[in-house]
Amino acid sequence: MRTVDEKHSVEYSQMPQVTVTVPGVSHLFGGFSDFCEGFSVCAANGFTLEASLSLRDDQTVRLYNTLTSERKRFSLNALKFRREDRWSNYAKGVIEKLRESGLDLPGLNVTLAGPLLAADAPVVACALGTALALGLNEMFRLKLDSGAISRLVYMAGTVFCQEQCRLTDAIVMTGAGAGQLMLFDNRSMECSTIEYTRPGSGARFVTIDGRIPPQTLREELLSQRIQMKEAFGYLRSRYPGVNFREIPESDLTERSFRIDELHRHICTYILEASRLSRDAFRLIGNRDWAGLGKIMNHLQKGLRDRLDLTCPEVDWLAKRANELTGCLGILTMQTGLGGVMLALMDDEAVRSYAERLAEYERIFGFRAALADFTCCGPASVERH
Repeated sequence: MRTVDEKHSVEYSQMPQVTVTVPGVSHLFGGFSDFCEGFSVCAANGFTLEASLSLRDDQTVRLYNTLTSERKRFSLNALKFRREDRWSNYAKGVIEKLRESGLDLPGLNVTLAGPLLAADAPVVACALGTALALGLNEMFRLKLDSGAISRLVYMAGTVFCQEQCRLTDAIVMTGAGAGQLMLFDNRSMECSTIEYTRPGSGARFVTIDGRIPPQTLREELLSQRIQMKEAFGYLRSRYPGVNFREIPESDLTERSFRIDELHRHICTYILEASRLSRDAFRLIGNRDWAGLGKIMNHLQKGLRDRLDLTCPEVDWLAKRANELTGCLGILTMQTGLGGVMLALMDDEAVRSYAERLAEYERIFGFRAALADFTCCGPASVERH
């Protein structure tokens, strides 16, 4: 029996009826492209959220977060957003949207586990909403397809909770193909896929999890996302009708558009990252690893110099990687968990880098984890 099921049994004195496993999402390229309705390259990853569900005989929903040992409860007779209820609002939003479609739900017991619970709030919201929607879809035989689930989760987050959620995350969580990279058009939500296979001895993708405490980068990232929203909101209000994702970055750097310098740096980086996302996707398909490595290093430099989204641990990991002859590129991925990096290295560089990580632990006190990059499959549902 898996751990989440055991904890559910202990917490509620009943076995779960359904258990859902939801993957996290790695934005390899274009992690902020949603602000300009641009392009991003994504894949499902192995940082998961697990949710066990069982029915109650009353109108109460109880939730147990095993990571934080928090317990929440609310009544189905009073589904209102309450800021003090924090993460349990995401469950309310999904239930409210299902009830609007005509589903008469009884009470629920829900147990949550998995490393994805430590991610940023928008990622947790999407994963929790996805788990609950998929679990109820299975329990009540609703026959909702992955697209309907994604839209429901997105509406629950943006409308009921009025928080910033990414539809791309919900789509990846429910529809990712195992072994596939996905190129998203964040305007049309159209998606192209490509099979990812290990490049071979000449180069390979590896992930480096610096195990950096989430709060180290969380406040900076939240502040930057607020400024990103403000910057593109200002441009759209001042220059209505302009398709900003298609304009050359030079139009901003040469001051064709009036905007303050801070927001100019932000917009320029995001527009460039959107454009380079399509290039990176093409280069992966062509197996042009040298060209891809140049894009990775360029974007990482921009994260540090233009967005100031870095910390000493990330700088150390990037610098040590680039000192190796066999490292073609390294870039911080947007996963909702701070300090996860993607590197493109040959086998000898991977071995050398692994040895250097002992020094990282001595300096910072965290043991970094090095692993082959994989593209996981979509959320799965197990009926007990």
